Amino acid sequence: MQRALSGGIPPRHVRETDVRPSVNVSHPRFVSHSSTHDCSPSFDRPHRWISTYMLVGAAKECESVGEAGSEHTDLVSSVISELVAAVSAKEGIEFKEGTIERLAAYTDVVTNFPCAVKEFEWRNQYFFDLGDEACPTHNGLLRECEEKGFLSFELPK
Repeated sequence: MQRALSGGIPPRHVRETDVRPSVNVSHPRFVSHSSTHDCSPSFDRPHRWISTYMLVGAAKECESVGEAGSEHTDLVSSVISELVAAVSAKEGIEFKEGTIERLAAYTDVVTNFPCAVKEFEWRNQYFFDLGDEACPTHNGLLRECEEKGFLSFELPK
């Protein structure tokens, strides 16, 4: 039996170069602290996928990430573009073209995966902390989830 990586991503769907442990972390996690956050494009890919598809799906009350991707394609694309631009500006790295398509292709593999916003500090907090100017749509969706009572935590003020 394969053990799922952080965020429930089965290892068979993630290349070794996509996820690698951060310093002082015993297993692959998406660390929100800038001193240990690995923002290399290949590592950051699953981080962006989880932070986008799960958030859009939860905010729009989708049953699955597949539904989030098919019913809210423009919103998903907008959030992905926003996160890529924000990380590029903050970390000074460049992402290859085709990010939206690569993340959509992964969603096609796990189309029935349920949506939820959880493990905030490991998933969405890094982007939330970049601020509303850098991530307005992402942060707005988090606030929408909070208003609807979909979060098991309080967003930082």
